[in-house]
Amino acid sequence: MNSLIRKSSIPKLVTVSLLLASIMVLGLLPGCGNSVDNTTTPTTTPPVTTNYTVTFPLTVKDQTGQSFIFTKPATKIVSLSPGNTEIAFSIGLDANIIGDTTYCDYPAAATTKSKMGGFSDVNTELVINAQPDLILTSNIHVAKVVPQLKTLLPNTAIFTLDPRNLQDIMDAIILVGKITDHLKQATEEVAALQAKINSVTSKTQTLTTAQRPKVLYVLYPPSMTVGTDTPQYQLIVLAGGVSISPNSTGYPTMSIEDLVAANPDIIITSSMGTSGSARDQMLNNPQLKSINAIKNTKVFDIDGNILQRMGPRLADGLVAMAQVIHPEFGLK
Repeated sequence: MNSLIRKSSIPKLVTVSLLLASIMVLGLLPGCGNSVDNTTTPTTTPPVTTNYTVTFPLTVKDQTGQSFIFTKPATKIVSLSPGNTEIAFSIGLDANIIGDTTYCDYPAAATTKSKMGGFSDVNTELVINAQPDLILTSNIHVAKVVPQLKTLLPNTAIFTLDPRNLQDIMDAIILVGKITDHLKQATEEVAALQAKINSVTSKTQTLTTAQRPKVLYVLYPPSMTVGTDTPQYQLIVLAGGVSISPNSTGYPTMSIEDLVAANPDIIITSSMGTSGSARDQMLNNPQLKSINAIKNTKVFDIDGNILQRMGPRLADGLVAMAQVIHPEFGLK
């Protein structure tokens, strides 16, 4: 196989909390550990120029800091996470994707691709047999899978996307657009996402503290929630709410006493394969009956795929959150 890349530098390691292992295996949540500013509105602005020519050889870094030199555009792609797959499809790389994972189910065409194993249990033999020139990995792969693939496929770009908020997702889209010579499509996708984000923030950014309801996002009922360095915290803020866990990072579990004391006005759940819906579990928990959100039936379930999967649909998650936090805005 012809060499596509020359590589230098060493990627930073991203650790995955054992507490979240069962959720991470679904490919839904980003890793934790690095400080992330999730309180500001993403501001990626597409370039004014209409010249989207990418000149090769191209030197570029992935989202772990690993440096690559692409001698030509990547054309045979294996994606090892659902978010990465959605990014690739969003910029018109359907015909170039030769493999993905058993968890890659969006768009529908992703389900027709050859499966390279699961998200955390990659089948390296299948990946090798596919002979890709680009493998899109995620943070969960950095410690073990990436080194294995580098050894087994030394001439293949093992390119890690590690988005942790909306801005990072848009940056990842541009990166993939550059290395595949799909910069025009990537720029257009980012512009569409920015417009969707702006449709929300144009209405919420001037809200006073008094106009922002207290919000609990439940990752796992009754009280596993999100800290300030998570994308879901960013969504709450941008959607015009105030998270009830402003002093935590990662994915903390609040005590029932602290949850009741915080008294959220709105509770948002995403069912994650638990017994019964997460919304029903919250509504029917007698320990929570004094909470405003429970008393006023302000408990809403939003598809976890658009709130937890680190791909373009996270912008849809923002809109969905804003619709339940501020229905008066009439967002579509």
